[in-house]
Amino acid sequence: MAREASRIVTSQAELDKAIDDGVELISINSPAGVRLTITDLKSSRAVLRGSSSAVLRGSSSAELWESSRAVLRESSSAVLRGSSSAELWESSSAVLRESSSAELWESSSAVLWESSSAVLRESSSAELWGSSSAELWESSSAELWGSSSAELWGSSSAHAHDGACVKSAPLCAVFLHSSTVDVSGGVILDHSKVADMDGATWCEYHGVKVSRGIATLYKAVNDQWTTGRGTDYSPGSKPKCDDWRDDGECGGGLHFGPTPRHAKSYYPDATRFLAVGVRVSELRPIHDPLSTAKAKAPRVVRPCVEVDIDGNPVEAST
Repeated sequence: MAREASRIVTSQAELDKAIDDGVELISINSPAGVRLTITDLKSSRAVLRGSSSAVLRGSSSAELWESSRAVLRESSSAVLRGSSSAELWESSSAVLRESSSAELWESSSAVLWESSSAVLRESSSAELWGSSSAELWESSSAELWGSSSAELWGSSSAHAHDGACVKSAPLCAVFLHSSTVDVSGGVILDHSKVADMDGATWCEYHGVKVSRGIATLYKAVNDQWTTGRGTDYSPGSKPKCDDWRDDGECGGGLHFGPTPRHAKSYYPDATRFLAVGVRVSELRPIHDPLSTAKAKAPRVVRPCVEVDIDGNPVEAST
């Protein structure tokens, strides 16, 4: 029997029946004041429309439209559109678009786009883009991009990029990543010159160990001690590149991270990790505010040593 493509439900009983029937898309349009509970959608998808409302639990997810509302708990998630709104608790998460809004509690998180807005409390966090806005309380945190804006209160903090606007209470930390940020109040930690750092300053900034002019950096590789790009990083070797380009751009050199975990972010399939020695004078930081920290060099000057994900040496098998 062909799977039913969609069904409109208005009550909890109808919702449960649609889930049991394996309906592909369940459109919830319950009357105002009636709140449904979504725990396990199985193979179905749910969309809330009109003035419907729901509580999401477990790992359930839904898309909210119009003036619908939802309360998200546990590890549930939602995408909000139109003028929809949500309350987020525990480790739930949401993506807000258009003029949607949310209130975040505990360790919940959200990404805001367009003219969406949010109030963050406790240890919640958010990433803001476009002309979105947020109000932060307690120990909540946010990262602002574009023309987004935020008000900080209590011990909340924010990382501000581009032309973001931040208004802060006296003891809130504002990490400034661009000279174009409009900030008033707060304790300003100016990171706007990171892109201009030389190798030595970059190492100090990222806590890289340097001894006698040699920095210890890390490379993530596969079981063949390479990344598929041709360079062999076998333990004991000192690889060098033949396409060195002396600039701060990606490419044209051997690339490394300040920790094995940084290195793995650029090669998620990595199975092995190596500590390498690179001359600080030859090190060129690669600045990309949207990417994990990395730097490049023309060669390795101290033999590669296998380490684990935490940077501890791995004993060679006999």
